[in-house]
Amino acid sequence: MTTLPALLETLNITKSFRPDNASVEAVKNISFTIAPGECLGLVGTSGCGKSTLAQILMGITEADSGTVLFDEQAIDFNDTDTRKNYYRNVQMVFQNPLVSFHPRKTIGTAIMLPLLNYGYTQPEATEKLAQLLTEVGLTQQHAAKFPHQLSGGECQRAAIARAISIEPKLLICDEITSALDMQIQAEIVQLLLNLQAETKMSLFFISHDIVLVQELCQRLLIMRSGAIIESGTAHEIITAPQQEYTKNLIGAALNLTINR
Repeated sequence: MTTLPALLETLNITKSFRPDNASVEAVKNISFTIAPGECLGLVGTSGCGKSTLAQILMGITEADSGTVLFDEQAIDFNDTDTRKNYYRNVQMVFQNPLVSFHPRKTIGTAIMLPLLNYGYTQPEATEKLAQLLTEVGLTQQHAAKFPHQLSGGECQRAAIARAISIEPKLLICDEITSALDMQIQAEIVQLLLNLQAETKMSLFFISHDIVLVQELCQRLLIMRSGAIIESGTAHEIITAPQQEYTKNLIGAALNLTINR
């Protein structure tokens, strides 16, 4: 059986911050791969370094050392052409969708912007906008609204529409359901499952909720204090966790679900 090359790969990514002159290692020598069409989950408690890693993958934060590869090519985020081509293939949905939109631009304008930046004409972008709104469960009326006029779930759907507008190969989702209630969380997860099945794009889904993540992802990485401490299939980790930290994550997620 032939194994496909990794779509995205990280090699020994490390990042430290120095608050109050004390070095804090937020990401510690992290290496992993995401295969074409795979849903990979990254799970850990708040402050463990998940979002820092996501920002490194998007070139928002610069790693101290290590390499990000896409389609087996090392990415230099300081090179404009390389960065633009990378963003054509890798997009991110953020935890707080409201702050990711310009407050004075309509949702329709925001969703069309990547399309126009990557060569669509205005009529083509307008036609694509209508299709995207339908795909994420929004109506055409939402296009004329401003971000603050949408509910949290609607705003996150719009953010997903914007991210998938240029048909990326990989979508990075950083805690995108954490501010939503359980029903909306389930709807967003189902939306991602449907989109992934239709487009075959890869997903990197980051969350503190391991039970939620295993509904979406085939494989999980468990992160603690900046390091990956456990990895395996979702079934393996949920049914036979090796680390006490992982067991606690599962217990906390189950208790939260029951209490809701």
